[in-house]
Amino acid sequence: MNWIEKLEDRFHEWTIPYFFIFLLGLQAVGFVMILAGIINDENLYLSGQSLLKGELWRLVSFLMMPSSLSLFYIFFLYIFFMIGNSLEDHWGSFKFNLFIIITYALTVITSLFHTYPVGNWYIYSAIFLAFGTIFSHVQFHLFFVVPIKVKWLAWFKAIYMLLMLLLPQERWPIISSFSAYLLFFGKDFFNSIKTYIRRQKFKNTVNIIDD
Repeated sequence: MNWIEKLEDRFHEWTIPYFFIFLLGLQAVGFVMILAGIINDENLYLSGQSLLKGELWRLVSFLMMPSSLSLFYIFFLYIFFMIGNSLEDHWGSFKFNLFIIITYALTVITSLFHTYPVGNWYIYSAIFLAFGTIFSHVQFHLFFVVPIKVKWLAWFKAIYMLLMLLLPQERWPIISSFSAYLLFFGKDFFNSIKTYIRRQKFKNTVNIIDD
């Protein structure tokens, strides 16, 4: 029994079904309120310094940040609605909740290490990487035309995030996303690397013998 199963065995009654849909709903509310001019997006960002000053509402408000203020946002909601349902069906509600909560907690904690404002993009990036790992052969149609497997989109996302580590304002939130991902997939990831290395050694040995 791994650590996730132990936690589920002990705290399964705390599971919140459709928790991710609630988070998408928060974003939708933020989207409408920003467009209506009710709130300013600058007041939504997570900021470690602001938290230390007592602005605790930012622990929730940054979850309301929409990914876009254009009609593309509706497409974002639709895609992540499907992603969330797929992960919850595959993992179960508890494990999916745990993944989100750990990513959220690491994002909040690391916000105390720097002075830059933080949105929720990093949480959704971790969720997309998880989806791309589990459902690697699912196919999306890029621009509604070009078919592409989600694993390649996930690789593109991961490479983009690695490049963004060069920017100080992006470094800690991205580290949070990768840390949460590795907590859940690290063992499988490193095992796959070991398997690849063994295969390459075997091929090299065979080639030497053939020569």
